[in-house]
Amino acid sequence: LLLLGRGTAFNSFSALLERPLKEHAFELVKGAHVLKLEWDGAARKAVAAIYHDGASGAQKRIEASAFVV
Repeated sequence: LLLLGRGTAFNSFSALLERPLKEHAFELVKGAHVLKLEWDGAARKAVAAIYHDGASGAQKRIEASAFVV
């Protein structure tokens, strides 16, 4: 259980995902297990994720500007 400063329970869905899910540029990949993040040393950030897609059983790669693992 996590608490916010106001003393109420912390719901990660409403606090972190509810708003982004309404945005067109946000994609939630359910059943994905990240195997590796590809790092761009010049940009100093992760630029892609290699993951196992639980639905298809395939290994896939996705590029994005940010990742939540």
